[in-house]
Amino acid sequence: MELFLRHCDRALAPIPDMEYYSCVGLCALDAVFSIQARYYSVVSPLLDRFCDLTKIVRTAPDPHKLPSVEEQVKISDLVKRLEGYDGDRLAKALKNKQKTSSRNGILKAEAFLEYLKVFQRFGIETFQDVNRLCEESDDLKNALKSIKGQNVAVDYFFMLAGDEDGVKVDTWLTRFSETAVGHPLTKEQIKTLFRNAVEYYREHGYPDMTARHLDHIVWTWQRSR
Repeated sequence: MELFLRHCDRALAPIPDMEYYSCVGLCALDAVFSIQARYYSVVSPLLDRFCDLTKIVRTAPDPHKLPSVEEQVKISDLVKRLEGYDGDRLAKALKNKQKTSSRNGILKAEAFLEYLKVFQRFGIETFQDVNRLCEESDDLKNALKSIKGQNVAVDYFFMLAGDEDGVKVDTWLTRFSETAVGHPLTKEQIKTLFRNAVEYYREHGYPDMTARHLDHIVWTWQRSR
């Protein structure tokens, strides 16, 4: 643990800023398209194209906190704005035909539309709905993970949607953690390292530290190496 904390200390200066999206739909879009893709050259421009297509604003009015219910574009409204789009047509509009997996995967655009269908099935309109349902049971998480090629993406989605205890164990976090301790780690071991690190930092100068924030700090630092 000491080795991991020492490595984290390198990433903490300066602490990179975070922003919340304006609606749940954008969290799903980011989560689906971020897997095995470069964020700044691929995902970020795609998010801008999607916002242009659907006429929505990308970030929350106050990007440092979840927007209120009144400030969000509801899922039902977003579905109406995407009426007539299937996976193939949306992929063309977003100029991205990546699949969720190279073997038996589906278009990421199709997977995103499947997220919207799950949201509708659970009556989800806002961030607040997502976080309320997560507290009640794992049914929503399991339904999203049933979409082909979604696993890490679902954990990332919940982190983007406000789960402060969430960690997305992707290539960057794995590389960072294994470099810190000097040997391979499982996903659960990495999550445990992050949880323990958050507890440490809350008691040593960073009282508002969350797993979500530490994930972002480490991800930003590691990808710049």
